[in-house]
Amino acid sequence: MASSLIESAYKQTTECCAAQLRELLTEHSKLNHIHVAYSGGMDSHILLLITQQALELIQLDPFFLNRKLDLTAIHVNHQLDKNSTQWQQHCEQVCAQLQIPMVCESVEVAAEQGFSLEEQARIQRYRVFEKYIESSSLLLMAHHLDDQMETLLMRLLKGAGPTGLAGIPRQRSIGKGRLLRPLLDTSRQQLLEFASLKGLKWIEDPSNASVKHDRNYLRHTVLPLLEQRWPGYRKTWSRTIGVCSDYAQLAGQVAEQDYIHTAGSELSQLKIKPLFELDRFRQKNLIRHWLGMNGLNNSEHGWVETILDEVAAASKAAMPIFKTSSWQVRRFNQLLYLLETQKIEPHPDFDPCRRYEWDLQAPIFCQGSGIVAAESLISERNQGLRLPENERVTIRFRQGGERCRPVGRHGSRPLKKLFNEYKIEPWLRDIVPLIYFDDQLVAVPNYFICEPYQATERDQALQLEWKRVEAPS
Repeated sequence: MASSLIESAYKQTTECCAAQLRELLTEHSKLNHIHVAYSGGMDSHILLLITQQALELIQLDPFFLNRKLDLTAIHVNHQLDKNSTQWQQHCEQVCAQLQIPMVCESVEVAAEQGFSLEEQARIQRYRVFEKYIESSSLLLMAHHLDDQMETLLMRLLKGAGPTGLAGIPRQRSIGKGRLLRPLLDTSRQQLLEFASLKGLKWIEDPSNASVKHDRNYLRHTVLPLLEQRWPGYRKTWSRTIGVCSDYAQLAGQVAEQDYIHTAGSELSQLKIKPLFELDRFRQKNLIRHWLGMNGLNNSEHGWVETILDEVAAASKAAMPIFKTSSWQVRRFNQLLYLLETQKIEPHPDFDPCRRYEWDLQAPIFCQGSGIVAAESLISERNQGLRLPENERVTIRFRQGGERCRPVGRHGSRPLKKLFNEYKIEPWLRDIVPLIYFDDQLVAVPNYFICEPYQATERDQALQLEWKRVEAPS
């Protein structure tokens, strides 16, 4: 009798997963490749099995009859356990038995200041997922009801507001595609019953039993005590999550409207003047939204206050910086900038004294600066850089003391002052490439050409472009 009830619950869960998939696939007609995040643990093993069966149900639907839907498992090897290679082999064997293609990626995980090893592993894991998730891709993850309860309590202990207490979202964007968590209404106990019913074998990560980790302490110590006293807590907490989710959606809609008037030219920029035309609540709401748009979905509450009061509200002459271990917010030219620290700090291989010989025939990569390219064109209205006349072309970087006279200006000026006038961000000024003909500065790509090196009307000319990249593609 018990097994028939479990079988019925398993069938219902599979049909529920199929319904969620069907709705998402109908809404997003480009989705045709389903990826399952497969660690080899019980939860993801069941998800892999249920997803395969759900897709079989979906493709019986006449609407999907001619729509090819592929299924692939993604395994991330964090290399944190001595058995990680065996775990990967187990996942490969399971996928081979199920005839499901699998891709594996190994990552290097190291704790950084402000982030635990567990958090760093999560960051690396999602980077792998985003690598494979295209606009036609849907990623499924095996978070379940008890994960949701743990997350709610963790965030409450960290002082999260209603947006944080909305819990793990059922679906959201990831990379260029979508993410879905179809098991969020299924408890860990139900999944264990399903796994036993199907005779599944799975990986048990020993670190999951260690109560030195906060989440494990809640899972193994706190929540069992709560269940003894309040066995229905999952249901009541789910109502709280629902209310907070509604609030988060409303706050998000307000923030989206406010963002229209405050957006800079790039996602990482926010205009300060219209930001301070909003009331305090909407300022904070917008900053949280902006951080989330840039991938900081779990930002600390204190971040928002500090960004507003110490960075955005600083005097125009100030150069305030708010830093975390991975990100920083700066103010420049009446804009807030949200920047990855590793992209702001000088590249370890960047040599400001290095000179690059350039034949202008192909783009050139300058280590720590980026790629400089020259496109040939016919000058119209005196546009572009004139071609060199037997002059040697080099790319250099600011040493101090350089002067230049941009086209249309009277007299030369120090490059330092020109960088201020052209509003070049301070953190880029040392790595901006400078183009020289012999020993004469002739142009700063993306910004200006110096006199007398501008091409004249109808002359063959060069259009220069600098792209800030970490490595050549």
